Amino acid sequence: MVTACDVLVEKKIELTRHVGKKYGVTEADVNAASSKNGVPFYKPKLEIERFEQLFEVFILMMLGTPRNAKEIKVIKDLAIKFDFSPSIIDDLGDFINDRVIALMSQDREIKKAMEEYVEFVKERHGIKNR
Repeated sequence: MVTACDVLVEKKIELTRHVGKKYGVTEADVNAASSKNGVPFYKPKLEIERFEQLFEVFILMMLGTPRNAKEIKVIKDLAIKFDFSPSIIDDLGDFINDRVIALMSQDREIKKAMEEYVEFVKERHGIKNR
């Protein structure tokens, strides 16, 4: 039996394929990442790269469906693997809810809002630029 969750997962995989094509991600990469076996874990050496990747995963998680406890646990576990406090995910969620929506409602560009957010979190968590 196919559940609503299964349909949502497939929709996220389709979105990943679509966005991935623009950035050179192959069908094989998407299939590997979405399989039960996944891909080997790689932790970037630079803190800023780890933060950027965590941020991108968070944004992808936000797309299309409301956040659920399982997704939050997965991304908090990733934050820990990337040597961040899991509270950084709470900060991301708070910022998205409070600031980005407010900025978008004022007709400001989302890119500017995201840049502001990145600076906020980097400062709050002491993340240094390259």
